[in-house]
Amino acid sequence: MIKPLCYSLITLLTPMSVIAQTMAIKTTDELVSTDSEILFAYNKESKQLEAINLLTSLSSELALPKNAIGFDVATLANITDKQALVLTSDGVYKAQAGKPTLLFNYESVLNQLKIDKFEKVDFVFDANNDGLSDIFIPELASSTLYIQNKDGSFKPNQFNQTPKYEGSFSRKGLSLEVNINNKPVVIDFNHDGLNDLVFSNDFGADVLLANSEGFEQKLTSIDFNIELGELGNGETRKIKQIIDINNDGFLDFTTRQFKPTQGMDSLDIKIAHTLYLGSAKGFSNTPIPLLETQGPSELLLKTDFNNDGLIDLQKMDLDIGLTTIASMAMGGGSTDVDVEMNLYKQQPDGSFANKSSIELDLEMEVGMNGDDSEPALYLGDINGDSYIDAVYKYSKKHCIFITESKTHC
Repeated sequence: MIKPLCYSLITLLTPMSVIAQTMAIKTTDELVSTDSEILFAYNKESKQLEAINLLTSLSSELALPKNAIGFDVATLANITDKQALVLTSDGVYKAQAGKPTLLFNYESVLNQLKIDKFEKVDFVFDANNDGLSDIFIPELASSTLYIQNKDGSFKPNQFNQTPKYEGSFSRKGLSLEVNINNKPVVIDFNHDGLNDLVFSNDFGADVLLANSEGFEQKLTSIDFNIELGELGNGETRKIKQIIDINNDGFLDFTTRQFKPTQGMDSLDIKIAHTLYLGSAKGFSNTPIPLLETQGPSELLLKTDFNNDGLIDLQKMDLDIGLTTIASMAMGGGSTDVDVEMNLYKQQPDGSFANKSSIELDLEMEVGMNGDDSEPALYLGDINGDSYIDAVYKYSKKHCIFITESKTHC
């Protein structure tokens, strides 16, 4: 189980208060962790970035290149500490205390963007499992994966990738929306010993297969062997997540199925979630039904809480109603809502326990701008016992939830 220990703000944040006194920038944006002693603070409005070392309690502002769009965290060859890579309208730079260093220039639709704010952007990941970070630059008709070499240089690998457009007509003409920031899942899809890249969307997925030279130049469609999109009963089924949920080396996926609604009715919409396990023969014909959610509530599959190698199921129930919406309207577009988080342990057959092992009552801020929101709940091994613990931060209260190794879920 997870045992809660609550501390006052001043007690828990004493180390950070010392760091804050030396910080060069002022920000209310969330700190970016790096699985190391290095954190990054940024101010999206003033376009500032700062590196913080938790061991030395020292921080330094990093110089940003012109036309900075956003940043991500990377592991670079021959450099011990985590680095901040900055995406600009003409290239990718390594941010540092002095002049930023250009890693490479690129040509993409991003060259045409004019962005006022400086955001945390996901464009860095380890594509080939060599411990070094690689860089993904999307384009409208193709994308380029820059593989980092052992000397720190980057080798481009371009492949065709058709974007997914959504649009609508109005008196002003046709408006188009396109999502091209599709960070892939890294997995050895065809079990040849090389990591492949799986790009998914609501209605399917494609895999970019690796080869001895790097990667192929075209995507291969994945057959899920199920009907997606609008179904005969008027409901809609979409791909929700692509993941190896049971750590067996085979790709699994989940779907969500619902009857489309609009307006206030969306607060009561019921969504059925289903898990399809993968194997050497393909995806299972006998899917595993997961818990049903209603309205803004959500299911999450991303953390192994009890260190058994299996991803456990989180259910986040949000208490949102007419009163909440009225509070958002009166409070400048945001308000606080209660969240009940329940954790269900994964069983050996891929299903999940019927009874929750952990229940936490949290709070989070939600807004009317459509941005994704999550409770300020940070998961990691706090006390070095190889079990996942949780730190929950809200307002003036911080709670640390310690997983007890003898009675863990």
